[in-house]
Amino acid sequence: MRMSLVIALTMLYIVGMMISNTCEKQTLMGTDELTLVQQLVTPPVTDWSNLRTSLGSLISIPIYYVVLMVRIGTFDFSFFYGTWAILRILFCAIGVGLMVGWITILRGVHSQ
Repeated sequence: MRMSLVIALTMLYIVGMMISNTCEKQTLMGTDELTLVQQLVTPPVTDWSNLRTSLGSLISIPIYYVVLMVRIGTFDFSFFYGTWAILRILFCAIGVGLMVGWITILRGVHSQ
């Protein structure tokens, strides 16, 4: 994959992520739900004074972040349902192309 194509896919991915974050904030405005970005910066921390719950938090927080990163990577935003689902498929295709491009660059496979 050419480097210019990987750069273009990266920029499309970043712009798509920024648009998705903005639209999700507008969609959830006035509700008690958290956006994916807000969930990213506020992990579910329990009471750290109890040994059992603190050990449970040490195990559950990394799992929480892995699941959240998969949701963000697949554009699982709250407004990508119904008529907007076609955009989610488009952004997922851009994300897959981006991952394939970065893997080929990191492995050293270059196109002629």
